[in-house]
Amino acid sequence: MNAEKRHNAIQQLLKKHISLSVPDLQAHLGVSIATIRRDLIALEKADIIRRTHGGAVIRKRRLLEETYRERETKLVREKQLIAEKAVEFIREGDRIFLNDGTTNNRIAALLARKDFPHRLIIMTNSIRAADILLSNRRLEVLFIGGLINEFSYACAGPITELVLDHLKADKAIVGADGFDPRDGISIERMPEASVTRKMISLADQTIVVGDSSKMNSRAFMRVSTWRDVDVFITDHIDPEDRKIIEGFNVHISEPVQGHLIKKTGELT
Repeated sequence: MNAEKRHNAIQQLLKKHISLSVPDLQAHLGVSIATIRRDLIALEKADIIRRTHGGAVIRKRRLLEETYRERETKLVREKQLIAEKAVEFIREGDRIFLNDGTTNNRIAALLARKDFPHRLIIMTNSIRAADILLSNRRLEVLFIGGLINEFSYACAGPITELVLDHLKADKAIVGADGFDPRDGISIERMPEASVTRKMISLADQTIVVGDSSKMNSRAFMRVSTWRDVDVFITDHIDPEDRKIIEGFNVHISEPVQGHLIKKTGELT
């Protein structure tokens, strides 16, 4: 195994175990202790790991960045199509809540490229989304600050919710970690779940976006039931799940199949 392959293997092992000793790494890779130590010195110089007494740990920031990149590169086509469909629901002059998430970052990128005759107001707690949106001068971007989560690059907590208490939106476009046909939408971390819940409560209409890999799963914190949702945009949904969710009077869009299902009444 050459040095590059060993370095990649060490990174994968440390991502999985967080911390490993030199003998542990030697057992996994089957090379000498001297070789492992040279590899760790090289990885530390590259700011990928930090050597400890007798072993190494992966740098937290590197782990977070790689985890986010993995999310960004997962189901890229599906997320893009979901984002394109979500943008179709946005009207001139809308005031929009946008929470954090890789699909919502794609929505932000699409909005940043659009030419709006009238200003559109986007209110977001996502640092990444706000940064993307700022490239379009026709967009008025209100960043909802607070305590920054180093994993999501988004703000949450009491200060964020205090700011939200003074805002109102025409539409909330929100992503989540889990979608259960009966239980509703959920998010793993409590602060982000609370912020998203408040966005929904302060918006006239709620558009939920998310790929089908999150269907039939429940994260730790329930954000809302389907009764609070007006539109659900996903790349695929099973007929039985569709029937259950439609029972809550939710409009379902499957952009990958080019199929938009609407019930009575039009969204504005």
